Amino acid sequence: MTEQAEQRALRDVFGCFATGVCVVTTTSDSGAPVGMTVNSFNSVSLQPPLIAWCIGHDSSCFEHFNGARPFVIHILADDQEPLSRAFAERGGEPFKDHDWHRDASGAPVLDQCPVRLYCLPREHIEAGDHVLIIAAVKEFAIADQAPLVFYRGGYKT
Repeated sequence: MTEQAEQRALRDVFGCFATGVCVVTTTSDSGAPVGMTVNSFNSVSLQPPLIAWCIGHDSSCFEHFNGARPFVIHILADDQEPLSRAFAERGGEPFKDHDWHRDASGAPVLDQCPVRLYCLPREHIEAGDHVLIIAAVKEFAIADQAPLVFYRGGYKT
Protein backbone atom coordinates (compact mmCIF):
# COMPACT_ATOMS: atom_id res chain seq x y z
CA MET A 1 0.00 0.00 0.00
CA THR A 2 1.37 3.43 -0.89
CA GLU A 3 1.82 6.04 1.83
CA GLN A 4 -1.01 8.10 0.32
CA ALA A 5 -3.35 5.08 0.23
CA GLU A 6 -2.42 4.21 3.80
CA GLN A 7 -3.19 7.76 4.97
CA ARG A 8 -6.57 7.64 3.18
CA ALA A 9 -7.36 4.28 4.82
CA LEU A 10 -6.40 5.62 8.26
CA ARG A 11 -8.55 8.70 7.66
CA ASP A 12 -11.47 6.38 6.86
CA VAL A 13 -10.84 4.48 10.10
CA PHE A 14 -10.76 7.72 12.12
CA GLY A 15 -14.01 8.75 10.38
CA CYS A 16 -15.78 5.75 11.92
CA PHE A 17 -15.80 7.60 15.24
CA ALA A 18 -18.80 9.93 15.33
CA THR A 19 -17.97 13.39 16.65
CA GLY A 20 -19.80 16.56 17.46
CA VAL A 21 -19.22 19.62 15.31
CA CYS A 22 -17.96 22.93 16.68
CA VAL A 23 -17.01 26.36 15.41
CA VAL A 24 -14.10 27.96 17.25
CA THR A 25 -13.76 31.75 17.11
CA THR A 26 -11.11 34.26 18.15
CA THR A 27 -9.59 37.47 16.80
CA SER A 28 -6.68 38.28 14.52
CA ASP A 29 -3.82 40.58 15.52
CA SER A 30 -5.87 43.47 14.10
CA GLY A 31 -8.97 42.46 16.09
CA ALA A 32 -10.89 41.04 13.11
CA PRO A 33 -13.10 38.02 13.88
CA VAL A 34 -11.64 34.64 12.90
CA GLY A 35 -13.33 31.25 13.04
CA MET A 36 -13.16 27.68 11.84
CA THR A 37 -15.13 24.44 12.00
CA VAL A 38 -13.58 21.61 14.03
CA ASN A 39 -14.59 18.14 15.12
CA SER A 40 -11.52 17.46 17.28
CA PHE A 41 -13.01 18.97 20.45
CA ASN A 42 -13.20 17.06 23.74
CA SER A 43 -13.45 17.57 27.47
CA VAL A 44 -10.29 17.06 29.52
CA SER A 45 -11.04 17.84 33.17
CA LEU A 46 -13.82 19.06 35.45
CA GLN A 47 -11.45 20.26 38.19
CA PRO A 48 -10.12 22.52 36.87
CA PRO A 49 -12.47 22.84 33.90
CA LEU A 50 -10.34 22.10 30.81
CA ILE A 51 -11.07 21.31 27.18
CA ALA A 52 -8.85 20.39 24.22
CA TRP A 53 -9.01 20.63 20.46
CA CYS A 54 -6.58 20.29 17.57
CA ILE A 55 -5.62 22.58 14.72
CA GLY A 56 -3.52 21.61 11.71
CA HIS A 57 -0.33 23.47 10.92
CA ASP A 58 -1.72 24.04 7.41
CA SER A 59 -4.93 25.70 8.63
CA SER A 60 -5.46 29.23 7.36
CA CYS A 61 -6.41 30.14 10.97
CA PHE A 62 -3.35 28.53 12.57
CA GLU A 63 -1.49 31.74 13.45
CA HIS A 64 -4.58 33.18 15.15
CA PHE A 65 -5.17 30.18 17.43
CA ASN A 66 -1.52 29.32 18.13
CA GLY A 67 -1.19 31.97 20.80
CA ALA A 68 -2.72 33.22 24.02
CA ARG A 69 -5.90 34.87 22.71
CA PRO A 70 -9.24 33.99 24.30
CA PHE A 71 -11.53 31.92 22.10
CA VAL A 72 -15.07 30.56 22.11
CA ILE A 73 -16.09 26.99 21.30
CA HIS A 74 -19.60 26.83 19.79
CA ILE A 75 -21.11 23.33 19.83
CA LEU A 76 -23.50 23.17 16.88
CA ALA A 77 -27.09 21.96 16.90
CA ASP A 78 -28.58 19.49 14.43
CA ASP A 79 -29.96 22.26 12.19
CA GLN A 80 -26.67 24.16 11.90
CA GLU A 81 -24.93 22.30 9.09
CA PRO A 82 -24.93 25.48 6.93
CA LEU A 83 -23.10 27.33 9.72
CA SER A 84 -20.54 24.54 9.94
CA ARG A 85 -20.00 24.59 6.18
CA ALA A 86 -19.62 28.40 6.17
CA PHE A 87 -16.81 28.25 8.74
CA ALA A 88 -15.17 25.25 7.04
CA GLU A 89 -14.80 27.06 3.71
CA ARG A 90 -11.31 28.43 3.07
CA GLY A 91 -11.25 32.08 2.10
CA GLY A 92 -14.92 32.71 2.89
CA GLU A 93 -16.39 35.47 5.02
CA PRO A 94 -18.60 33.51 7.43
CA PHE A 95 -19.12 36.35 9.92
CA LYS A 96 -20.70 38.46 7.19
CA ASP A 97 -23.78 36.22 6.96
CA HIS A 98 -24.24 35.24 10.63
CA ASP A 99 -25.27 37.24 13.69
CA TRP A 100 -22.51 37.64 16.26
CA HIS A 101 -21.22 39.91 18.99
CA ARG A 102 -18.05 40.24 21.06
CA ASP A 103 -17.78 38.90 24.58
CA ALA A 104 -16.02 40.82 27.38
CA SER A 105 -12.61 39.58 26.15
CA GLY A 106 -13.32 40.73 22.59
CA ALA A 107 -13.73 37.21 21.20
CA PRO A 108 -16.51 36.81 18.61
CA VAL A 109 -19.61 34.91 19.79
CA LEU A 110 -22.08 33.37 17.32
CA ASP A 111 -25.55 34.32 18.58
CA GLN A 112 -27.41 31.33 17.15
CA CYS A 113 -25.31 28.60 18.81
CA PRO A 114 -27.00 26.78 21.71
CA VAL A 115 -23.83 25.74 23.56
CA ARG A 116 -20.79 27.97 24.07
CA LEU A 117 -17.60 27.64 26.10
CA TYR A 118 -15.53 30.77 26.72
CA CYS A 119 -11.90 29.68 26.96
CA LEU A 120 -8.36 30.85 27.69
CA PRO A 121 -5.51 28.77 26.20
CA ARG A 122 -3.17 27.10 28.71
CA GLU A 123 -0.97 24.80 26.64
CA HIS A 124 -0.06 24.25 23.01
CA ILE A 125 1.38 20.79 22.42
CA GLU A 126 3.00 19.83 19.11
CA ALA A 127 1.39 16.62 17.87
CA GLY A 128 2.53 15.56 14.40
CA ASP A 129 0.96 17.80 11.76
CA HIS A 130 -1.34 19.39 14.37
CA VAL A 131 -1.14 21.36 17.60
CA LEU A 132 -3.24 20.23 20.56
CA ILE A 133 -4.65 23.26 22.35
CA ILE A 134 -5.63 22.76 25.99
CA ALA A 135 -7.68 25.59 27.45
CA ALA A 136 -9.39 26.61 30.67
CA VAL A 137 -13.14 27.07 30.49
CA LYS A 138 -13.92 30.41 32.11
CA GLU A 139 -17.66 30.53 31.42
CA PHE A 140 -20.26 28.57 29.47
CA ALA A 141 -23.82 28.71 28.16
CA ILE A 142 -26.05 25.74 27.41
CA ALA A 143 -29.41 25.11 25.77
CA ASP A 144 -31.19 21.83 25.23
CA GLN A 145 -30.91 21.02 21.52
CA ALA A 146 -29.89 17.90 19.59
CA PRO A 147 -26.29 18.03 18.27
CA LEU A 148 -24.90 18.09 14.76
CA VAL A 149 -22.72 15.02 14.25
CA PHE A 150 -19.96 14.20 11.76
CA TYR A 151 -19.49 10.54 10.79
CA ARG A 152 -17.64 8.84 7.92
CA GLY A 153 -17.12 12.08 6.03
CA GLY A 154 -20.65 13.44 6.32
CA TYR A 155 -23.02 15.31 8.59
CA LYS A 156 -25.62 13.38 10.62
CA THR A 157 -28.32 14.41 13.07
